[in-house]
Amino acid sequence: MVQAVLRITVPSKLRNEVIRTLRTFLGPLRAYSGLVNCWLYRDMEEENTLALITEWQSQEALNRHLASREYLKVLELLERAREEPCLQFHTIGQTQGLELVESIRTEKTLN
Repeated sequence: MVQAVLRITVPSKLRNEVIRTLRTFLGPLRAYSGLVNCWLYRDMEEENTLALITEWQSQEALNRHLASREYLKVLELLERAREEPCLQFHTIGQTQGLELVESIRTEKTLN
């Protein structure tokens, strides 16, 4: 799985417009082949900072998305950033949930 994380801070006067644009982008994105999940967040401490997180089944699926016409909308938004956006791609080999916490805490209790 590959995760893409975009963090962008926009001028306050453009925040609502950028949120609207990203929200309209999410609908078609959710139907995209190879997409596992996607989220749009607004930072609670810095209200003009937004994060778009997507998870992809494979690097190939992400590459198709990055080369798509729809992704141009995201690239255009980067030009509106108040400061340099942060765009990161993470390759995930394993995912664990609460069972990890339980096993660690159970192990610690036994010691």
